[in-house]
Amino acid sequence: MKKIQVCILSIFLIHCSYGQPDTTAIYYSPVTMPAFLQNNYYGLFDTKLLAADLAGLLTKATGKSFVPAVYKPGSKDGIFLILDSNKRSLGNETGLFETDGKKFIRITSGYTTGISYAMYSWLEQLGFHFYLPGEAWSVIPDLKTIYGNKKNKKIFKPFFRVRMFGASGGIFAVKGLDETSENEKDWRQWYLRNRMGCDYLRIDGHIGEAFNIANRKAIENDTLMIAPVKGKRVYSEGSKLDPTYKKGVDMFSSWIVDQFKKEKAMMPAFLPFKKYYSAEPADGLNYCHTAACEKQFKSISDQLFSITNEAARKIKMVDPLAGVSKMAYGESADTPGIRIEENVHIVVVPNSFQTTSTAADILQRWAHKSNNVSLYDYLNIGVGFYDKPFFNMYQYHHNLAFLKSLKIAGISFETSLSKFASGIQQYFILKYLCSPYQSVELVLDDFCKNNFRQAASPVKKLLKEWYFSDVHMKTNYDYPSFYEDELGRFIQYIMEAENKTGLDEAVKKRIGELKAYTVYLCKYYELFCELKSLQEFTVTPLLRNEKTEDILTYTWKLYHTKIFHNTQLSDMLKRTLPKEQQEKWNYYSSDHFNGISNDVSLTVKNEFEKMKAKFLPLATPVYPVTDAFMAANVKNSADSIRISSIDETALGSFNYPITFFCSKPGKLTVSYRTDSSKALKKTGHVAIISVESDDYKFIKTNVIYKENRKGIIIYQLPSKGHYRLYLSQYNATHVSYVIYPGANLFYHNKKSILMNALLMQDQENYPNKYLAIYAPTADSLFFSNLYIGSGNTSRLYSATGKPIKVNATTQAFYNAAAVPKGQKNNFLFYENSLYRWPPVLKNTAPYYFFLKYPLP
Repeated sequence: MKKIQVCILSIFLIHCSYGQPDTTAIYYSPVTMPAFLQNNYYGLFDTKLLAADLAGLLTKATGKSFVPAVYKPGSKDGIFLILDSNKRSLGNETGLFETDGKKFIRITSGYTTGISYAMYSWLEQLGFHFYLPGEAWSVIPDLKTIYGNKKNKKIFKPFFRVRMFGASGGIFAVKGLDETSENEKDWRQWYLRNRMGCDYLRIDGHIGEAFNIANRKAIENDTLMIAPVKGKRVYSEGSKLDPTYKKGVDMFSSWIVDQFKKEKAMMPAFLPFKKYYSAEPADGLNYCHTAACEKQFKSISDQLFSITNEAARKIKMVDPLAGVSKMAYGESADTPGIRIEENVHIVVVPNSFQTTSTAADILQRWAHKSNNVSLYDYLNIGVGFYDKPFFNMYQYHHNLAFLKSLKIAGISFETSLSKFASGIQQYFILKYLCSPYQSVELVLDDFCKNNFRQAASPVKKLLKEWYFSDVHMKTNYDYPSFYEDELGRFIQYIMEAENKTGLDEAVKKRIGELKAYTVYLCKYYELFCELKSLQEFTVTPLLRNEKTEDILTYTWKLYHTKIFHNTQLSDMLKRTLPKEQQEKWNYYSSDHFNGISNDVSLTVKNEFEKMKAKFLPLATPVYPVTDAFMAANVKNSADSIRISSIDETALGSFNYPITFFCSKPGKLTVSYRTDSSKALKKTGHVAIISVESDDYKFIKTNVIYKENRKGIIIYQLPSKGHYRLYLSQYNATHVSYVIYPGANLFYHNKKSILMNALLMQDQENYPNKYLAIYAPTADSLFFSNLYIGSGNTSRLYSATGKPIKVNATTQAFYNAAAVPKGQKNNFLFYENSLYRWPPVLKNTAPYYFFLKYPLP
């Protein structure tokens, strides 16, 4: 009886609330979310959950009450989230927004994905912004009305059909700290609010392992189905099909169709049709290389897409709208010579696991081959990146525009769930994929102004060094890091930001998180790159364990901030610890995490003060290198530059962009010479030379197939701007290049030149025996050694070629060279007698310029 009374009272109160003038109902079409989706990202596309989130956000913005309610015909005033199967023709993620400007707002779609997309797009127009996961980074506007005071009708639809991000390595519950995976839920909610999605729900990856496991007995009874490995056809979960054996191809393609039908039967009608079922073979290599396979198919791509085509034809017979997906990477990265069925969706992986060509060239090839292509990419994943932020959003914005020009369907990212390692980049990228913008600089300005108000300027300077820079990308180092001069500068920016007057608590909290992350970057540098610490570790190995324990404790204390992808980061950091210490950080079973995240603000405050005392005195100013500076120094460009490959046997293949500034339309000449391949099994080409403009409007690629050949290639550059010249070696082939720059200035935007893969500083009679460095305004140039075991092998010269004495400083591993007074230009030169030990520049611009030596 008491339960009935409570229920009646609840209904009465809800009914009365709708009658109150300051309460607005949010009516929604109810759906029943299947159990298997409820803990999935698409479980959030339940209209009840969408209505609840909308109600909470609008209540905060207006100070008025908004209440979710099940829609019933006859309701006229309020907000309506309506499913209408007649609207399905608008699109899978398309929503129709309508309002009379006074009393009602209606969002209609054939699918809940369209309702969600339109709802959050409308909220963005009202001034809502969800910059990073968690309420601390949500900007809620003050609204007097939500209706706009005028009639409006608009269709909201994403520009790119694929806009997906997934956590590399996963994210897991943590015993005693987050047993219900609240951090993961916060990230999912943030993705929802920023309109992550896919027109066909998702594109799956490898399915071959599942096929092999499900059909093991049949395969073992007839091993002709699978490709031989080392001459033997033996079952494994990673087995690949023999494409010449029809029985195996038929069984695989039929199995794909059966799996598609089972999944289709399970999916609810209020979510879009999952159009493509994966036909991707098992991960790894070991494709078919028998004489029969190589006779029938010209390439591995031909093999795999012939199997994919068979699955595509069969699935189309079951459902004319259905298709299959296939990844293009590794040995199948290049386009096949055979025709591809129209209902095959190709997921190109151009930036990893391929030795075919440059990423841009591969994308162009696929865009010409098929109009059904999306991209799979990696964004600062935990493995290898350790939650560091290195990225160049200027360059990636050009890349996104390039994808748009090729009509690529979108991107699926493997990334980290770390606010500052990848979260900010994800926000910028998602915003573009939904609605492409012209200026990334304006988006950055809005981000800084909305989140930091009076402190926008110093924070922008900080973020530009984290997310708009090439300096620490593609360095070839095992543990790339910011150095002490940069860390000191970051602390300066943060101090300037927090000392601004009139900051509200929300802004202070965001600055506090930047402080917390900066502390981590300092600790990472101390653990992996600070030469003094590394020397101490060699003397007292236990010190490394103590430093590792310290950084692990610090990052886990900040778990609830979502600054770090803790489970992945912890697994990376603990690897150097003894096994008994590693078990302490086992988040599945250890009791160590109980109460670990207490006193976060005090922890950050104390640690920041320590880092400030250590690194602030080492801060150096930024030396901007502008296009005007480049243009003014083109006249000093080297007449010729010799660069050659090294470490060919160890690397197997290598492709690297050398950057240059083009002052005017003209030509670039490159000569090359290939030696004999040292590969045990040579396949394909031995080198690629490619030139692409920063905006990808010019791409020209030349493939070199022959060993022991030489030649000259001339590129006609169409316009002023920045370009990349890709130099490479494949099949363990030594290749030497001579570049004739003409009206172009070559440069290397790093704190050190490469110490492997390419010899950028040649000892022969070429100008790049001497590389130019921007002379600091200080009395001396400071630089450090690269390793604890390396000494200084660099010799410094004035711009006119006079030797400059290099002295060791009072700080270990540091060197100083006096800057000559009264120079006519801004350069010093250096040569290195041991290329494996390049200097690390500290108090000047992180650039090396390929100039004439000496300068007049």
